[in-house]
Amino acid sequence: MATIESNILLDQLSTEIQEIIDEANLRFNDLRINQLVWKPDDNVWGINEVLEHVNLFGRYYLVEIQNKLDQANSSEKVNDPLFRSGFWGNLITKSMGLNKNQNVKIKMKTGKGYDPSIDQIMNNEVFKEFISQHGQLLNLLDSARMVNLIKIKIPIPFFKILKLRLGDCFAFMVAHNKRHLVQAKRVIKFPGFPN
Repeated sequence: MATIESNILLDQLSTEIQEIIDEANLRFNDLRINQLVWKPDDNVWGINEVLEHVNLFGRYYLVEIQNKLDQANSSEKVNDPLFRSGFWGNLITKSMGLNKNQNVKIKMKTGKGYDPSIDQIMNNEVFKEFISQHGQLLNLLDSARMVNLIKIKIPIPFFKILKLRLGDCFAFMVAHNKRHLVQAKRVIKFPGFPN
């Protein structure tokens, strides 16, 4: 990501999060539990597994971001009008991206602790939490207008010594969640999906 005005970045990310909410509501809100937990085979996640994976990330990142915003010092509260992506943030966000055909560019394994378990997915609450977390993310994007998106750093869960700039963390979360929304939508198209 090149240098971009901080407010434009936050506007773009807010728009993309609202699109995720709208698309998820359109595709999944009326599905029954047997459709949400259905899997095409043992090697492919069902809709609830995909959404719960996103929720697991959200449970970490939303808390971390809120804590960092609450604890921001005076220099972190001075908004820089320009955001410049860091090397790692740019790399991680790009690795989550989709190509023009909405296919995953780079396949990767799920990190330890972010694989949904059968106990976590056997209810209708997974979708509700997915929507709720995206609402929280919209609120955090709005709160971030008052801070420096470069100076506030968020540790990544697998390797906490590595920290992303807040702007990069937001961009990563949006790219990650868009990637998995596409994955969840594909489940509906598999032969044998329950009617």
